[in-house]
Amino acid sequence: MIAGIVSMRYAKALFAFAQANNEASKVYSEMIQVSNTFEQLPAFKSMLQNPVLSDDKKVNLIVKAGSIDDTPTLSLRRFADLLARKQRINSLQSIALTFGDLYREDKGIIRGKLTLPVATEKHITAKLQQWIEKRTQTKVDFEVCIDPEIEGGFIIEYDTYRLDVSVRSKLNYIKRALTS
Repeated sequence: MIAGIVSMRYAKALFAFAQANNEASKVYSEMIQVSNTFEQLPAFKSMLQNPVLSDDKKVNLIVKAGSIDDTPTLSLRRFADLLARKQRINSLQSIALTFGDLYREDKGIIRGKLTLPVATEKHITAKLQQWIEKRTQTKVDFEVCIDPEIEGGFIIEYDTYRLDVSVRSKLNYIKRALTS
């Protein structure tokens, strides 16, 4: 079966199960956490693909990766068991991303990303999030990233828009203008 179809089917099943158990928002957070674990720890994927590791240990890894406050939801635990039984653990990353898309679509949430050169106070990022929510008239799932290479300013990305007022982009613009 095609990987995208598998991911969509399992993500829809998890979404329906989580909604039935009134755990959809917590499972959404857990799936974001699982997705972030794949990005931040490349060894996580190889551990899940390791044939020497038992399915029980793989399930425990998934539950630990998704647990936010050391109390995983019933939906996450049962879903990890299902993936192990059906030998679909290798599809977990795309299932987690697809689940996030389904949840945001259902709740009318768009993703937003703020890139800053240094960490800043929460009320500043909250103001930018409120500005985007007012502009889009929808809830924004806001991610803050720190990238010292932008040297100053900020970059906001949401929906299909990008506002780049970083020092790096301005310097690159000047450089291109001078070399033309």
